[in-house]
Amino acid sequence: MPAVQRNETMRIGGQKVSGDAGSLEVFNPYNNAVVGTVPRASREQVQQTLQIAKDFKPSRRLRPRERRSRYRLRPPRLNRR
Repeated sequence: MPAVQRNETMRIGGQKVSGDAGSLEVFNPYNNAVVGTVPRASREQVQQTLQIAKDFKPSRRLRPRERRSRYRLRPPRLNRR
């Protein structure tokens, strides 16, 4: 039974986009069969992605580590509900 090939997209700034530089084939390492493709980003797409990451400012509510640490520091009997 032949496997279904998957053609993936990538996300830049939350939007699904295809690679401007084409695509790359993905191979199964056991039998060298092509199992799908992934996009190849252009230099401009990489620069755009890096700029988005650089400009990202996390909001206060996106800090679950701080919230988890508060629960971890409580005495064990207070963690039960």
